[in-house]
Amino acid sequence: MAKVRSEVTRLAILQAAAQVFKISGFESTTMDAIRDQAQVSKATLYGYFPSKEELFVESLLYEAEAEFDRNLLFNPREIPELKSHLVALAQNMIRFAYSPNGLAIRRLLIASAKNPELGQRCYEHGPQKGKAEMRALLQQAINEGQLKPHDPTISECHLRALIEAEFVDILHFGLNLPLTEEWIQAASQRAISSFLTLYAS
Repeated sequence: MAKVRSEVTRLAILQAAAQVFKISGFESTTMDAIRDQAQVSKATLYGYFPSKEELFVESLLYEAEAEFDRNLLFNPREIPELKSHLVALAQNMIRFAYSPNGLAIRRLLIASAKNPELGQRCYEHGPQKGKAEMRALLQQAINEGQLKPHDPTISECHLRALIEAEFVDILHFGLNLPLTEEWIQAASQRAISSFLTLYAS
């Protein structure tokens, strides 16, 4: 029972933090504001999350996992239209990775390189799972003859790089470029077409 209550409290804090960060942004948000929103004591808040940085990362990962459609990434049934599936996946990845929150979490991790535990935890909760599911998707396409035989560990890296190729300067240089749906859709088509030129059967 105590474990159930513990998880309920943790989720309540994560939900409260996500709401406050959305309204105020990372820099302006205080732990006191999150404590008030979650209606917990300061000791309880810091018992679960020792720093604002850690809580920010965990709240965004929680929100991303709650909102992300896992069936878009990997469906155990046969994939009849691989290109359409990959294009939809690319669009979904770009929308999250280059949203204000997506950029904020990645920039925070870059700035917090001196805290490898934070980066490792973020990787294990987010990218590591996504990479594994993407490799499974590519392996399934290989098994079905839609892609050439190859090592999906390598092609997964190529696929992610192509998907982000037109947007990565926004992350690294803080460029204020409008992320329009037209750009996302066109860039996704270009990325997947390039990928399939290399790997399609």
